Amino acid sequence: MVKIIVREELCTGCGACIDACPKSGRIWELVNENNRVIARVKDESFCLYCTTCITRCKANAIEIRL
Repeated sequence: MVKIIVREELCTGCGACIDACPKSGRIWELVNENNRVIARVKDESFCLYCTTCITRCKANAIEIRL
């Protein structure tokens, strides 16, 4: 199974992954974690594994693992 990993220590919470994703709100959410806004995967089952989120993430905080 493929897994979307967000490295929270690198995430800036910019939302570029959400804006770029064709399924955006079904997969992603911005949450306040330890007084920081970060992107989090809320439902991976809608993911097309197109990797658009990875290419748009300037912080290199997202990866897809096989």
